[in-house]
Amino acid sequence: MRTKRLIAAILCIVLACFTLAGCEETIGDFKYDDWEPEVIVKLEFDLYIIGESTDKEVLEAQRTVQSKMNQYLDEKFNTTVNIKYILEDDYAAAIDGVVDSINTEKRTVQNADSRQFGGSIILIVGKDMHDALIEDSALVDLSSFLAGRDHGKLKSQITRNLLTAATVKGEGGESYLYCIPNDHVVGEYQYTVINRSVAEGTLNFSAQTELLEMLIVDGVANEKAAELIAAAGENADSVIWTVNGNYDLKAKLESEGYICNVSKYPEVTAEEALKASFGIVKSSDIYVGDELLIGADAIHARAMDIVYSINADKTVRNLLQYGVENTHYKLVEEGGYTYAQILESSDYHMNLLYTGDIFNAYYCKDTWTHEMALSGDKQNEESIVK
Repeated sequence: MRTKRLIAAILCIVLACFTLAGCEETIGDFKYDDWEPEVIVKLEFDLYIIGESTDKEVLEAQRTVQSKMNQYLDEKFNTTVNIKYILEDDYAAAIDGVVDSINTEKRTVQNADSRQFGGSIILIVGKDMHDALIEDSALVDLSSFLAGRDHGKLKSQITRNLLTAATVKGEGGESYLYCIPNDHVVGEYQYTVINRSVAEGTLNFSAQTELLEMLIVDGVANEKAAELIAAAGENADSVIWTVNGNYDLKAKLESEGYICNVSKYPEVTAEEALKASFGIVKSSDIYVGDELLIGADAIHARAMDIVYSINADKTVRNLLQYGVENTHYKLVEEGGYTYAQILESSDYHMNLLYTGDIFNAYYCKDTWTHEMALSGDKQNEESIVK
């Protein structure tokens, strides 16, 4: 009897494992481990972003991109987007219109099977826009999404200091994150540069000892640097100076025979983090009659799928940036890397900063090369939050 019970228990455990495994579904770059309801509500969101032109040919290209993207998103998430490409000069007014139309009261619809309007996902450009949206209580706090399993990958993918700088502290010390910054290369270095040949040959300073001690650290000049400047007199500017630049500049200057050291590391301020980010505008519960069809929290989670995709899903990321492959661009191999080559006939052009995580976009000659990505990644790692 005990043997039969033991066998039965083992079988139950095995069946339970298979059942749990069946609930775990890989969708694009996402992994869901929660059960799915019998009926998945179809949703559509307005996606606001800055476009380059309203010419007829451009509008047609934008419709092509939206159609292709929705084929992908609908299959993966039962969700589509109505991409609203707004000219930069008109963008702030368009977002004001979105805020004015916010309704967090419950909505009642007639047909549960039709695609429902979920609300708006918006590109936020600048700290001023971000702060105004918070003051209007327009944005969803995304902190819980990044703490969860489904979207938590963004915490390790996006430059940590950008997420930190974008975080808002409440009066009680609690933290809120109202947008996901579009990852990009942050700030710049300040280097202190010494002309080795002049310092050694004319002023008799030793490069191996004294000169290295003179390099300014964190913007504070020490006595040795002052001594060198004094010795150089009127020619000080040609002996020791500071220059701003990217991660690669130090190696370039050293290859030219200069002594170079970091005076200041790239700084990530709130302004830097909020140059371009995506946020979710608050939505409302949707009812059919007296029965809840889908709650606001579930709607926000579906919107977060889109925000996640813009950053982490290469298909969505590159569609939004470059358009449709072999229609607006083609992929070419160069130096062992794959590049997006924009076709001369393409009418689809977007600002790389506005369309998601720059490090997840295809390389593009002259604008985003493999070398730029490597340098930018190292620069971000060495950045500090201000």
